[in-house]
Amino acid sequence: MIRNAYAMASPPAADGQTPPPVGMSLMPLILIFFVFYFLLIRPQKNQMQKHQDMLNSLT
Repeated sequence: MIRNAYAMASPPAADGQTPPPVGMSLMPLILIFFVFYFLLIRPQKNQMQKHQDMLNSLT
């Protein structure tokens, strides 16, 4: 199993090539978080707030 992990690892950078910066490696993860926030989390918070306002108006 360890040999498979080494086989799947990317080869070391060749002479003169540098690996990409850490920020560029994290960029897709950050982008996915923002998409989830604006498509799922934010609308759900708004819906919960409207529901809570409706319940408060009933009492």
